[in-house]
Amino acid sequence: MAKYKFRYGWLFIGAIVVLCLPFLVNYLILRPRKFDFVGADVDWLSFWGSYLSSIVSAGVAFVILYIQRMDNEVENEETREENEKQNNANRQLQYNALKYQQELSRLENFIGRSSKLIASINPLTLKTLCKQIQQNNTFQIENYLLTSISDIKSIQQEFCLCLTVSDLRQKRLGDNVCKIIARYTDAQCDIQNLLTLLSVTDAPIRYELLKEYALSPTNTQMSDNLKSAIINYTPSQFENARPEWMWEGIALSIVDQVQGESTKLYNEIDDFVLEERIRIEKILTDGI
Repeated sequence: MAKYKFRYGWLFIGAIVVLCLPFLVNYLILRPRKFDFVGADVDWLSFWGSYLSSIVSAGVAFVILYIQRMDNEVENEETREENEKQNNANRQLQYNALKYQQELSRLENFIGRSSKLIASINPLTLKTLCKQIQQNNTFQIENYLLTSISDIKSIQQEFCLCLTVSDLRQKRLGDNVCKIIARYTDAQCDIQNLLTLLSVTDAPIRYELLKEYALSPTNTQMSDNLKSAIINYTPSQFENARPEWMWEGIALSIVDQVQGESTKLYNEIDDFVLEERIRIEKILTDGI
């Protein structure tokens, strides 16, 4: 605004000077002279008219040139600012596209590892195998448990590596995964212990060994749920019922406890993936 006031202020002053020049020249010519000049007043009037018109023409040309130069500078500045704005927008768009691809790749990696994790924590498969205890098909169950317990630990480590500890949501999710896996592996170890004790043929001895194992302070593998289930049974129940049926009921009760917690974990992973997809989609328009 100050630049335009300066420009048009000088134009106004120049216009005033041009309008006043004829009156000033006329006044000077008609004024009494103290010394003589060559030529008549008319000649001098013609000279000053030509001389001043040349000056005015030169001044007008200079003013026009100056205005054009200032306009060009303003236009160039606006063009430079527009180009800089467009370049910044392009750089931001390229940065957003790169970040979008990185975050999407990270999410796909998380989905792949979480799928392996969910497949490894499968209470339904465990329940199906436990139902084979009545058929005394313990060999297949033991082989599955040995393989599953070793695999789930490595899958857990792979899953936790794809989490960002600084993100509170991911940290909370990782803590929940570790908690569920600990409960799930405890359940698998409990079932392994049940199968070991099932090999004892004498029912009273089997019950006493089971109860002694459950109440032992050094027992860190057997869960509290299993201990409570064992203590609530009586020796007469173990004598009057088939041990396979009794053991199957205890094993299924263990798996039922884990199944509810596993379902919550599945839902938490699904919610996290949905929130991440929404967040990643917003990256493309961030800062634009």
